[in-house]
Amino acid sequence: FDPEIILERISLINGYTRSETLYQANNRVKKIRISFDDGTYLDQELKDGELKPQTITLPEAKQIRTLRLTVLETYKGSKFNDTCISEIKFDYSHIPEPEITPTEETN
Repeated sequence: FDPEIILERISLINGYTRSETLYQANNRVKKIRISFDDGTYLDQELKDGELKPQTITLPEAKQIRTLRLTVLETYKGSKFNDTCISEIKFDYSHIPEPEITPTEETN
């Protein structure tokens, strides 16, 4: 993210959600790791059978420029050996710019 942001939540739609059949046919994420640029990370387990957004709320907001999502475990699909995520959204705010106050002119 450029400029840096303050990340609070990540919402994702797990699996290929075009239809229930395709959802079940493809792998879905069971456990995901969210790694931050300060070296910390958060492991989160996702529910299976949820075709709507699942929200991961961070224990505390993180000021970040980059993050990495790593799939640690999957729910096995009935037909295909791939892992799908339909959507990822980040809930964040911008870092407030420092307030600049005019200096008084002196003679």
